[in-house]
Amino acid sequence: RTLTHTPACDDGAWRLDAFFASLTASSANTVKAYQSDLASFVEWAARLGLEAPDLVTRKVLRRSSPI
Repeated sequence: RTLTHTPACDDGAWRLDAFFASLTASSANTVKAYQSDLASFVEWAARLGLEAPDLVTRKVLRRSSPI
């Protein structure tokens, strides 16, 4: 699955496209795995109303399991 399949994964505040572009030394399979994992994480965050990475705190992570 890729980040374009859901509105919650719009690049916006998360700047995921820039992150993926920086993975120049990573294999295609590694990039796909990161895309899938981050899509799941961003969707989880959106369900909690967290629309930007700076809203995800340690406290939020400790209290909830993203996956």
